[in-house]
Parts: sequence; C-alpha cells; structure tokens
Amino acid sequence: MRLTNMSIKSRLFILCLIPTLVIIAFSASLARDFQSRLHSYQLVNEKNSSIALLTEFSHHLSSALSKRLNGQSAATSIRMAQELLVHISQTAHTEKHDHHGQHTVSYTLSYIEELQQLIPEVESADPESTVEVGRLIYTVYHDLIMEIQSLTSHEASITIHNLDLVLSDLSWLYYWMEREAWLTQEIDWFDWQYTEYAEEYFRISERQQFYLDKFINLGADSEQIEVLLDIFASREFQQGLLVKDRLLTFSQASNIPSDFVEIIQKRNKTVERQLISFSQQLQTELTRSIERAEDGLWAIIISGVTIFVVMFAWGSSTLGRINSKLAKIIYVMGRLKEKDGAEQIPVDGKDEFSKFAHQLNQIIDQQKEYERNLVSAKENAEAASQAKSVFLANMSHEIRTPLNGIIGMAEILSDSHLSSSQKEILSDIDTSSHALLVLINDILDLSKIESGNLILSVHTVCLREMVFDTVNMLTSKALKQDVELKVDFADNLPDNIEIDDFRFKQVLMNLLSNAVKFTQQGSVSVELLIEGQQLVCHVADSGVGISPEKLTEIFKPFTQEDGSITRRFGGTGLGLAICNQLIEIMQGTISVSSTPGVGSRFTVSVPLEVSDQQPEKFKLEQRALLVVNESKYRELVIKETVRLGVELVTCETVEDTLSVDSEFSLVLYCISQIRSSRNDLTQLRTRFPDAELIGLHHHLYAEPELDMLLSAHATLPILGKRLESTLKTALAARKLDSYSDDQSMDDNLHAPVKKVLIVEDNLMNQKIASFFLNKMGIDYSITSNGLDAVNTVKSGQRFCAILMDCMMPIMDGLTATREIRQWEKEQGKESTPIIALTASVLPEEIQSCFDVGMDAYLPKPYKSQQLFETLERLHVTF
Repeated sequence: MRLTNMSIKSRLFILCLIPTLVIIAFSASLARDFQSRLHSYQLVNEKNSSIALLTEFSHHLSSALSKRLNGQSAATSIRMAQELLVHISQTAHTEKHDHHGQHTVSYTLSYIEELQQLIPEVESADPESTVEVGRLIYTVYHDLIMEIQSLTSHEASITIHNLDLVLSDLSWLYYWMEREAWLTQEIDWFDWQYTEYAEEYFRISERQQFYLDKFINLGADSEQIEVLLDIFASREFQQGLLVKDRLLTFSQASNIPSDFVEIIQKRNKTVERQLISFSQQLQTELTRSIERAEDGLWAIIISGVTIFVVMFAWGSSTLGRINSKLAKIIYVMGRLKEKDGAEQIPVDGKDEFSKFAHQLNQIIDQQKEYERNLVSAKENAEAASQAKSVFLANMSHEIRTPLNGIIGMAEILSDSHLSSSQKEILSDIDTSSHALLVLINDILDLSKIESGNLILSVHTVCLREMVFDTVNMLTSKALKQDVELKVDFADNLPDNIEIDDFRFKQVLMNLLSNAVKFTQQGSVSVELLIEGQQLVCHVADSGVGISPEKLTEIFKPFTQEDGSITRRFGGTGLGLAICNQLIEIMQGTISVSSTPGVGSRFTVSVPLEVSDQQPEKFKLEQRALLVVNESKYRELVIKETVRLGVELVTCETVEDTLSVDSEFSLVLYCISQIRSSRNDLTQLRTRFPDAELIGLHHHLYAEPELDMLLSAHATLPILGKRLESTLKTALAARKLDSYSDDQSMDDNLHAPVKKVLIVEDNLMNQKIASFFLNKMGIDYSITSNGLDAVNTVKSGQRFCAILMDCMMPIMDGLTATREIRQWEKEQGKESTPIIALTASVLPEEIQSCFDVGMDAYLPKPYKSQQLFETLERLHVTF
C-alpha cells in the first residue's frame, strides 16, 4: 500500500502508536518474565512448605505406628498426622500448576484423601494389622511425595533451583530412611530371618545411596556437603550405619544391638533436623527472591507507565494540534457544498498551518463567487428550458389545428369521385401529413423527456385491444410495402393491466412502424407473453437487419445505422431513442438482436401489474363453422373465437363441410387467393341457409366485391373487439329479421337520440367533425364556444354525445363541461358522454379533461374511424 493512500492523521497516529506499542510490548514481556519467575517461586515455596509438612507428618506417622506395634495408644500422633494432611492439602491446592504441565492437583488431593482414610485404621489395628496398614500408608505416602516433587522450578534463579534440588534429594533420602526404620520395626516385631527381609532392605538401602550420591554430585554445594559430612560423622549416624551394615551382612543376631530400632530412629532424627534446616534456608532465600521479583515487577510497571504517559502526552499533543487544524480545514471545505457554508478558516498564528489556511480562505471566496455565477446560469437555463417546453407545446397545438384540417379534408376528398392520379396525390398528402404529425409528436416527447416533465398516466387497459389498435394503424403502410402482419398472445395473458397505454402504444407503434418500413415483401410479427412478473413484447421482422456494431447506436437521438438508411428509408432517428427513454421511465428494458439480410427482433420488458378490474367473460354461446383454407392466421382465429364462447368446428376447405351434419348459427370463412371464394361462399350459403356468413379478409388482399355474399366481415389479424362486434352485428341482424312489423314500429317510436353537439370555435374543425358525423349517419348541432354549449344543453335539447374543444373564447371547454355536469346533477339527468377534442398532448392537460368529467379524449388531428371507435367505446347508440 502506498503511503500517499493513507491520511496524514493515520500516519501521525501510527508514528506515535508504534513506539508506544514497542514500549508496552517490551514492558509486558519483562512483566511476564517476572510473573513467571514469581510463579516459579510460589511453586518452590509450596513445594518446600509441603515437604516440611510431610517431614513432620512422617515423624508423627512413624510414632503412631511404633506405639501401635507396642500396644500403646496412638491417638495423639494420629490426630497430629491428620491435621498435617489437612495443611498439606491446603498448601498443595493454593496454585493450579497445569501452567507448567507437571502437576495435577486432583492427584495430590486424592492421595491425601486416601491417607486420611487409612490413618484412623491404625488406632484400631492389632500389631499384625498395623504392619499391613503401615505398608499401605507408606505406599500412598510414596506416591504423594512423587506428586509434590514433580513441581518444577526452572524459571527460578540458580540459587533457588539448587536449593530446591538439594531439598528434594534430601527429602527422598529421609523418606527411604523412614522406610528403613519401619522395616527394622517389622524385623524386630516378627523376628524375621535374613532371607525374609534382605531383598527389601537392599532395595531401600540402594535408594538411599542413589539419592545420597545425587545430593553430593548434582545438587549440593561445598557448604552443604560439609554440613552433611558433619551429620555422617555424628555418633547417632555412625551407630545407625553400623546396625545397617550388620543387618545387610547377615551377621549373627548376637552381633545386632537389641535397641537397633531406636538407633535407626535417632539417626533419622539427625537427618530430619538437617532437612528442616535446609527447608528454612530455602524459605529465607525464597522470601528474599520473591521480594526482589516483586520490586522488579513494580519497577517495570512504574517505568513502563511513566514512559507510556510521557510518549502519549507528547504524541497526543502533536497529533491533536495537527488533527484539530486538519479537521477544521476539512469541516470548512465540506460546508462549501451547503448554501450557508461560506465559512472562513480561523488564522491564529504565523506557522505553516496559518499560511495554508490563509490561502484556502482566498480559494473559498473564489469558489463561492463561482457558485453564485453557476446558480444564476442554472436558473437562466431552467427558465430557457421551461420557455422552450412552453413554446414547443404551443407550437404543437397551433400546428395540430391546421394539420387536423389538412388530414380531415384529405379524408373527405378520398370519399369523392377522383381519378387515379388525383387519388395518388391525395394519398401523398395524407402520408406527408401523418409524417409531419409523427415528427411533431417525437420532438415534443423528446423535449419533455429531456426536461424531466414527462409523467406516466397509468390506468386500466385492455392489452389485446391496445395491440390490435396499433396493428390496425399500420395496415395501409403494410399493404404498400407488401408486408404480412402477425399477432400472437400467450395463453396466460391477462385481459386488463395497469399501464400508460398511450406511451406503451407509442413504443409499440414505433417498433412496428420501423419493422414495416425496413421490410420489403416479408413479414412483421408482434408477440406478447408473461415471464415471471414482467410483460414481454417481441417485435420481429424479416427486413434488412442491423449490423452488430450499430446495435447500441440506434437508441441514440437522431441516429440511424448509416446515411444510406436515411436516404433510402427516410426518418429522423428519434423513434428508437424515445422508445428507449420511455421504457426506462416505465422501469423496463429494451433490447435488440439482428442479422443483416435476415431481419431484426426487438424485445421490450416492463413490470406487469394485473388490474383488479377484469372484464366479465363475454359468451356468445353459439355454434360456428370455420373454413380455414390454409390461412396462416388459423391459430389466432381459433383462440379469439373460443375466447368469445363460440363452440367451433374446423374444416380445411368447403368440400370438407359436406361431411358435417350439424346446424350452425355462424360460418366463418377465411378468404384465400388460392381458391375461388365466390364459388365457396355460394356453396356455403346453399349448404347452411340459416347461418350468418362471416368473411375473414387477409389485410393484404381484401376482396370488397364479396361483401354482398356476406352477412359481415372482419380483417385478419385484427380481431378482438372487432371480431366480437362483427359477430354481434351478424347475430343481431338475424334476430332483427324475426321481429314483427308492429314491433319495428314500436321501436321507431322509442328510437334513441341520434344527434351530437359539436362545440368548436375553428370553422375548419367544425366542417371536419360535421362531415365525419354525416358519414356515420348522425345528425349534429354546432356551437362556437362553451357558453353557447351550456345554454344549448340547459335548453332541454337531447344529444347522444358532445364533441368538446378545450380552448375556446368566452368560455373554454373545461369550464363548460363542469357546468354541464353540475346542471345534470341538479336536474337528476343521465350524464351525456363528452369527448374532448384538443390539439394539446400534455399529460396534465389531458388529465384535467377527465378531472372535470369528460369521458374520453381524442387528440387532433383525428380520422373518422378514430371518432367512430371512440363513440362505440362509449356505447353511443346511432
């Protein structure tokens, strides 16, 4: 890690911390050493105390056993021995020595407990039993000494360690001398022969010699050896050696003194006194060593703490000085982002920090000046952007109004008798007008998206109808390009969903329009399906395709694959950019895969929200016959008719219907170019005279001359509500034929109102709306402003619908609608459907139309078919 990546505060902290940690670590190491030494001293002290207690215990044990052999009471000696065992257990239990791995307290205590159980048996034992108990006691006593002797003193000083070794060797020597004394008592009591005791006596003598040699050669110093020599030279010890030699050399009994037991015990007393002396010497040395170790430990602690405090105070003062200055600088610099953050750094000296703070204060002043200028520029830019948006909205409105006249008049002319050249010119006018309308919409949408003013309007939408409506708008363009349109829906697709249908339809329209534009004599398909919680739409074509390196570029504004595309197919390059940004606003994704010369496939995925308002399933409950004629739309027709509750029987050709005996109320016939449709329809009319004959035209080759043979017709693949309406119309006509003339006359008396009120201030728009209504066979009245419309409605005239412009003089359409709704509520009248006709496409203005009580919205320019579909959707009866 580079030092430049570490903060100054961190480096200063580490610089102060490392020496401090080194001092602490060194002091801790010394403290651990002294602690370990103190622990070792405590072990030695415990061991020394335990040995002294065991020596005294051995004395009382020997006394008790001797008294019992002589038939005397040993209660006092037994009591003293038991008290000493309690002291030994307390002494041996003061430290847990598993730190050295040499001693386990539980073993020591178990031996002591065993001795405490055996000692009382001595008082009640006879001489023979006393010998047995004594041997068992000395065996456990031996194990106890081994456990206590296992305590080590390697951490202690050499003097202590040597004294410890001397004491250990001498204590073992004393133990085996005690065993010898006990053995002599057994020999004296049982009057054993040499062969009965020689082996054990030799073994005891050997252990005595072993520890004596070890004492002299390994542990004792010259002074201790001189003391030991004085003991050996004493009269008691020499007498004891003499007795021992005679016992070991198989001398005659007359050569062994009768009081040899007392002689051995006196010898042991001499050794016991010296053992106690060595123990006291070791205790004195231990006391001095412990005091020195504690003094050294305290000296280390005091020195370490003192050095630590000095280092900490020194380092923290320096670190605090630097940190406080840096913290103040960082705080002031951080507050520069806040509106009231123009704070100066205090300058309190002439050192480097003061100079640095002075320079930063100058930079802060410059920065705040830059911010003020930037805020001013931002506000100006936002004002300019708002002005641009208002300008574009106004321009869109102003352009749409005359454009509505051009498109409307073009449609009016198309219904007149024109020559082929005139019809071609009229078609060009219509195409150019719609191209201009698309361009206006794209520029306005792009502006709203870039300014962040585009807001989604989510409501309940019929998904299938939205797709069919979009495909229907492309049929004329597909016919011109000779492109076959295909539609497919997944079986689990819900009827209604919650989505902004205007924006989703805009995306779908752009993708389909591009697919048709870049395809010559091929096919374009749209497929909708559900994947998890996503609504997925695939738009595929068999057109020119897109090169791989351009796949990411096509979603940028004003971008197409290359210049030749623009020259060949036209376009501004805004469509896919708007689609991409609209899908992002919907929190969805859009992707494309393509192979040049083969075609492209666009995939749109948006979150799926199924509407709670699902329509009731409409059931025609009719039997129908479908003649397929190898139609590519076979599956789509079957799916859509079954959804309507039709019981369907399928035949491939008219000839196949000869084997069908059932009666049908409907016969669906797919018009085909490979068969003589006129002959087929004639045969079907003869074969099923009571059935309504429905023709299903392919959108590329409609045959209007066949309509006289049909009850009704529909265009493939645009089905859905259109197919439902077609079937309903055919069945209604069938029922109508069975009505009596009297019933017909009665119906005429109660015929619904067939009059629409047109509220429009623009004369051109009045002409277009009136022409479209005339075309539908609907009567109309015209008013030029909202006030006249309100007065007309209040006069009592009845209308089946009102076409309301929103921007008018005297009273606008919103105010007029509000007053009409208020009057209808006061009079208790049924609400008249009101359709907003406006050139505005801003979401907030569209929403305001619905807020005041309008029922539908129709943007200018519009065509007669759009008006007809809107009236039909509102169930306006003609």
